[in-house]
Amino acid sequence: LINAPGTALEDGCKFEYAFGTDDKAVPTDGWGETVPAQKEVGTYYVWYRIIGNDNYNDSDPAVITVSIEHKHDPLHHERIDATEDAEGSIEYWECKVCRKLFSDAACTQEIAAENIVINKLGHDLEHHSRVEPTETTAGNIEYWVCKGCNKFFSDAEGKNEITEAQTVLAKLPDARTVAETPAPVAQTATINDKSVELKTQVSHLKAVTWTGGKITKEQLSALSEDGVIAKIEASGLKEALTKYNDSKVKPSDLFTTSCKITGKDITDSNTKAYFIVKIKLNSKKLKKAGISKDDKKALQAIVDELNKKLEKDPFYFEIRPVKLDEEGVSVSVKAAFSKKKFVQKNEDRCNGETVDRSLKDTQKMLPRDFSCGSVLCR
Repeated sequence: LINAPGTALEDGCKFEYAFGTDDKAVPTDGWGETVPAQKEVGTYYVWYRIIGNDNYNDSDPAVITVSIEHKHDPLHHERIDATEDAEGSIEYWECKVCRKLFSDAACTQEIAAENIVINKLGHDLEHHSRVEPTETTAGNIEYWVCKGCNKFFSDAEGKNEITEAQTVLAKLPDARTVAETPAPVAQTATINDKSVELKTQVSHLKAVTWTGGKITKEQLSALSEDGVIAKIEASGLKEALTKYNDSKVKPSDLFTTSCKITGKDITDSNTKAYFIVKIKLNSKKLKKAGISKDDKKALQAIVDELNKKLEKDPFYFEIRPVKLDEEGVSVSVKAAFSKKKFVQKNEDRCNGETVDRSLKDTQKMLPRDFSCGSVLCR
């Protein structure tokens, strides 16, 4: 970096050198008699001083600034235009050796890294207000759409991107057809000192169709026969029964279910009714599974108790119009379980009087054939 002095010093005197961080602060350490050397490109601050002898004092430190330069080897970067989502950059050159940035190919106009950046364009957002869903139409949340890139956002700043599907609010359930599924009815007993539980669950009511203002008894019967799904779960049977030969016969296969409409209240706008689920033993499956006569009697006893519960507290449901024709007459309906019991009010046309009947009274009357056409017979 520097040449050693050509003039010799008196005996006892010597030169010392040290690298500094700048040309202001004198180094506090690193001093030595070796002349500093360096090959890397850069600017260096070489400090020196003379250490005196008995006749001379030490000199004050002095500094020489030395630069090692190189020929820039530029790497060209083409311009990148900014988008709504990403920053861009101007055209610039980068020296492969010193990594400095320049705005010209000759590498004479150095620039800072932040000066090559082109800011994002930003989204041109169109606002969409929230629309509440209904039973017939879907709604949407409040959201924004970029007119340029067609992306969706949940915020006005365009920071939280979402999908188009996430903007949709599903249709509301049809309040006329939705109700909770009834709770299961269960019966527990002991067979051969083992606990057995039978549980029935009604899980489905299908849609029915009629013409005219009132649904007929036949259509209600079709609903109870085809539209009700009553499932039986049997716990602990295989462990309790003395014989169970066929493993392909599931415990639930030993039973069958049937449903019957036993009471109804029909008006022009809706139908309220209740039905009783009845459990029976499946003789073919019992035989196939090798169930003994004693165990069959024990199972029948459990079934009888379960049927008593089902008859005492039947399942209630309502049928309401879903679609009307041009004259306002109901042409299709759906059935849904009712959460509450109800008291029927029906007109008995045999005597021309209006009678409020309990469900129990109505159940007793239904088997009769009213030739007068009472609503109880329809």
